[in-house]
Amino acid sequence: MFRKLKSKLENSKVKPAEVIPKNLQENVTPDNLSKPLETEQIQNETVEKPTNMSAEVSKNKIDELIKVIKTSEEKLISPTLDLMTGKYVFPLLKKLGEKEDNVEFLENLTSESIDILERIVYERIAVCPEHPTSLQANVRLYCPKCNSMNIEKMHLLEHKICGCISERRNFGGEDDESIMKCPSCKKIIKNSKTELRIPAMWYTCIECKEKFDDIKMRMHCRLYNHDIETNMLRTVSIPGYKLKNLKLRTDSHSSIILDLRQIFSEYGFTSEDDCSARGKSKHFHNVDLVGKDSNNNTIFTYISKPKQEIDESEINAKIIPILDCSPTKTIIIGTFSEKAKSIAYQYKIELIESEDKDTIISYFKEILNQGFKKQTTQYSQDENLDDSKIQSLKSKTSTSKTEGV
Repeated sequence: MFRKLKSKLENSKVKPAEVIPKNLQENVTPDNLSKPLETEQIQNETVEKPTNMSAEVSKNKIDELIKVIKTSEEKLISPTLDLMTGKYVFPLLKKLGEKEDNVEFLENLTSESIDILERIVYERIAVCPEHPTSLQANVRLYCPKCNSMNIEKMHLLEHKICGCISERRNFGGEDDESIMKCPSCKKIIKNSKTELRIPAMWYTCIECKEKFDDIKMRMHCRLYNHDIETNMLRTVSIPGYKLKNLKLRTDSHSSIILDLRQIFSEYGFTSEDDCSARGKSKHFHNVDLVGKDSNNNTIFTYISKPKQEIDESEINAKIIPILDCSPTKTIIIGTFSEKAKSIAYQYKIELIESEDKDTIISYFKEILNQGFKKQTTQYSQDENLDDSKIQSLKSKTSTSKTEGV
């Protein structure tokens, strides 16, 4: 059932992520040197394609990985690149007790059997088409007349107050920070960004004295000491890894999580947030909050972003882990489209439709009070929190279910 549903949802809604092959390195021959801007994947000698993509990865390590990514500055596992050796490593892996170059660990988490991470192109770097495994290439600027690299950028500056127009060096500096005063009115320049403007800019060749607007630009292969025309460059991609369906936590989100964990504790549940759950298919699924009690009852709780309506596709995405993990109850907190409500009803998913913290807490307790009966209840933030309203809402839901049978 899980595989059929997942296939159906992917075909109708979800486009499979484009996964860049680990090694697109190809032998360069005179025949393919004429292909400009062809892309390829850099060869990392420390990394080979994993031979066992379904290798066992502990749930604790996956949970730790999720927390590491969500608390990182870039919200992903980003590489550090050594341009001299052409190798890249992932420093965040140290926090997980893994080696920085253990790409096999990351690749395992992108495999179909685990499916926690998504491989992305973190950076593209221009390389020499003749020596694509070397990243030691840089831009060189030349005079278009004599090909000298001894060129200088020139600026005309205008002092807005007195109208004086002169070259930058006459204002007392080679850059904005060193500009001292106007050569005409002698007024001290305190803020070059507001007191000056640049009416013109050009280049001057120190060798042949030629002045020109556009320079000649080439890439230089430092390892083999030769130039490359820019239209002949090729690129290599450097990978990064991000969480699939990453949902960044806000302060209000964190506050609600803490309150719900406290409620779980009051009802005899242990709880864990930002964690992964492994299903019958051996896939891991991200869950915002999981509660478990001594009777093996499990409650999945998902919290949507504020002021963002949950539509049909998002509910469908939640059905996959529900069918795969079979929690005793699933609760989703947020605002919902009518189609999403209908789907949630069919799969007996509890919805708390509110962004008010007190409302969420009250209805969350009410769900736990139901004793885990298989009953789908739609709660709305428009309802008052008194007992009569709650009982009335339950009665309407029960009647609605009976009429639909």
